Amino acid sequence: MSLPSNLYKYERVSLQSLVNLLARVVYFGSPKNFNDPYDCAISAIVQELSEAGVSRLLAEANAVHLKAIEPNMRSMFTDSAKATLDEITEHFKQNSGVSCFTETNDNLLMWSHYADRGTGMCLEFSTSDELFRKAKPVVYSDSIPAISADELLIDKNYSKATELYCTKSKDWSYEREWRAFHKTAGTKFGYAASSLTAVFLGPRITNEMANLVATMLKDYESPVPLYTSQPSTTQFKMEFTLVKRGS
Repeated sequence: MSLPSNLYKYERVSLQSLVNLLARVVYFGSPKNFNDPYDCAISAIVQELSEAGVSRLLAEANAVHLKAIEPNMRSMFTDSAKATLDEITEHFKQNSGVSCFTETNDNLLMWSHYADRGTGMCLEFSTSDELFRKAKPVVYSDSIPAISADELLIDKNYSKATELYCTKSKDWSYEREWRAFHKTAGTKFGYAASSLTAVFLGPRITNEMANLVATMLKDYESPVPLYTSQPSTTQFKMEFTLVKRGS
């Protein structure tokens, strides 16, 4: 899936989000705080190590004779693969930062869930900025992914393990989410002022908060287009009206 030309970030209007807007930074939060209990914490199904894999591991350890002594060697190695995967997942959950974006700015559920019931805002970014070039699309699935023990122990291939951080239940597919990662949770990563290409105000935002958002945008070198929003009268989606044009 190719990276869209624009990605959107729904946010509450708070002191922190206003400071981030003024400072031109995106926050990478800890996945420990995500509302989905599976999110970034999936323990994939580990498929049993192959007989060839057992032989190779024993040969590398110069311990081929152990196979005859210990009939459960295959199961033991598979358990080791599971422990390796759990360790990788736990390290990510405890240390890494994630920032979440979406492909759309007009989804009613997103406005409700992530923009404080429509009292917040939605930021539009150009993905030409360095911040977004490595963003990954979230894959939505009916079942928990499977990884072979051979990949983890023989090939030392952890790519499928990292894919778990971009795997969610299909119940969340309406989000059409993309994710950017940082090795350290709590990091603020700066973006070029020109990367913020529009700001959409929620339909329930107060005048006071709307004015604060507009004030934060005055410091940008080029004016950022500012839109108000209201639910469509013909479709279940949000519609926007330009109130301040960029130049």
